[in-house]
Amino acid sequence: MSNRDSETILQAPHRPSDLFTDVIARKLFLEGDFAAVAVSTTHRNSVDLSKETDSFFNSFTEAVATAYQYPKIIQLHAFDTVKHNLDCDLILSATAKSGGVIYDNIARSLTDEFIIEGFKISQFPKDVSVLGGLKNVNAKVLYSTNSEADFFHVETSMKMREGLRNSKYLRKKFTGCFINPP
Repeated sequence: MSNRDSETILQAPHRPSDLFTDVIARKLFLEGDFAAVAVSTTHRNSVDLSKETDSFFNSFTEAVATAYQYPKIIQLHAFDTVKHNLDCDLILSATAKSGGVIYDNIARSLTDEFIIEGFKISQFPKDVSVLGGLKNVNAKVLYSTNSEADFFHVETSMKMREGLRNSKYLRKKFTGCFINPP
């Protein structure tokens, strides 16, 4: 199932180690306005598909960058708030030192939508200096293949992942921030 008009793709490269990201990606895809979803089938201890240059994820990313004029990839990740000593539930990054206006707008939209639900949104590198995906090869392939593309590296806390996994309402809010940014 896909939406042929959408140029937005979901990826979950670290299933099962990034708990629930695969389930969330599939639910977002089925309920939202996304063209495709790619989910890892192996543990990141075997191969880290966001850092492996010779992978189906990179081939898929390159195909997306070639097939669409303005592709957007939302890549879902997981983090441990205690391990990283962070007080936030979602970190949005462009996998670069700065993401520009669209990232600021989406971060603001996520904050507006999720603060009332008790979630804190941060943006890399503005608010946090870790988990920005700077070594993400999928992002590098997307950007080098299509200069009009946007790559959204989305790190999520367990609280956020549980919310997105269990609540269609929260998934709809999440999707709206990316599909129809302010």
